[in-house]
Amino acid sequence: MRRSARFARLFPDEELASIFELDPSRLKAAGKRGIIFDLDNTLGPRGAQELDGAVLELLDRLRAKGLLIGILSNDEGLTRGGLRAGLEGYPIYFDARKPRRQGFRQLLREMALKPEEAVMVGDNLFTDIWGAKRLGLYAILVSPFDPREPFHIRLVRLAARMILSLRRLLV
Repeated sequence: MRRSARFARLFPDEELASIFELDPSRLKAAGKRGIIFDLDNTLGPRGAQELDGAVLELLDRLRAKGLLIGILSNDEGLTRGGLRAGLEGYPIYFDARKPRRQGFRQLLREMALKPEEAVMVGDNLFTDIWGAKRLGLYAILVSPFDPREPFHIRLVRLAARMILSLRRLLV
């Protein structure tokens, strides 16, 4: 594999300031049938027990537009009972271990989607975007829901910004 092809898997197909900038009509016109969302710091703050009403309304609007919605999280989900109840009706796969392929594949099977029919929306270049691109999903990087993060996550974000700024040189 050429060096540029390897690096290309790190880069999102699109970058948005927030999930609220998603354009379902454009995605559907591009042949996308479903959206897989990361949970923590994409749909809500890390560890949230419930999602904001505006986020739930967005998910419902996207579903009403004919898109399948799923959620893929690296969190183990053991203490997220309230969150699960609020998202009843949406397939959720916890402990996904992104960027590994297994969680993506499992959720795609459950949603009856081929990788090229799916969009991954997440806030982390190294888990959400890289994992999605490894399987051929369209990948959208969004800004973190909550900018207050632990130190180690801030370091990961710094590395991601550096890689994104070098995009032109790497591909």
